[in-house]
Amino acid sequence: MPVAVVLIVAGLRRLPSAAAARPRAFDALGAASLALALAGAVWSLNQVDAPNLPASLGSKRIWPVLVVAILAAAAFWIVEKRASDPVLHPDLFRSRQLRVVGAIALAAGIVEAGMVFLPEIAVLGFGVSSSAASLMMLPLVLTLAVGAPIAGQLLDRNGARPVIQSGLMLTIVGLALYAWLPLNLAGFYAAGAAIGFGLSALLGAPLRYVTLQEAGPERRGAGQGLLTLCVSVGQLLGAAIVGGIVGSSATELGGYRHALLTLAFACAVALVLSRSLHGRVAAGRTADGV
Repeated sequence: MPVAVVLIVAGLRRLPSAAAARPRAFDALGAASLALALAGAVWSLNQVDAPNLPASLGSKRIWPVLVVAILAAAAFWIVEKRASDPVLHPDLFRSRQLRVVGAIALAAGIVEAGMVFLPEIAVLGFGVSSSAASLMMLPLVLTLAVGAPIAGQLLDRNGARPVIQSGLMLTIVGLALYAWLPLNLAGFYAAGAAIGFGLSALLGAPLRYVTLQEAGPERRGAGQGLLTLCVSVGQLLGAAIVGGIVGSSATELGGYRHALLTLAFACAVALVLSRSLHGRVAAGRTADGV
């Protein structure tokens, strides 16, 4: 809270305060339908019994909520097409680049949520206290801090695609190490460092760079909003996926390791999609050179 207070004061003093030339009505219906769709999806995923997936999805506890979530998502899309100032502008999805970036951001958010459970893996695997397990996350946090500026430099030098792909590959390697290797301190820290460096390339400048280039000057704010939304949805889904798999597993530790492997699969799908990203884009120019 003290940090938040400092940031609020600094923001009031430093951030621009110019209002929009023509203020528009807030898209309350769109926001409500999106919230309902996300809440239903997350709740359904959290209740799924992974070993008995078909029967679980067909249970009365899950399928009615899942249907509501699907209907709310359809309603959200219809509302957004008609809203004067939509929460999520449909025109953004006409860009294949933005669709790919959104999928990668979704995978990054899923992994970010999964990292919340790493201290529990340390507690179960090494028998340490919760406070000691939290301290064991420091190497991962440090690699995130160190990796972010490095990713920015590589972005300037090599373009977004190789940086994003490297980040996805490092994240997959780290998750696979957690899932497959016998638990030991060296492997635990090495896997955390790989994920930290990987996420630093996915949650920082590269995805935002592509978004700003593709959204154009008029919709840069909306593009950043789309990116943030995809990461946030990924965080919600990631927590629900891990919780659902662990809750339906025979052992907690085995459940966590299986869950991390599922997160690695999500990153693998994003890695395949990343091949569609353009190569290096010069500053101030679009991907087509215009």
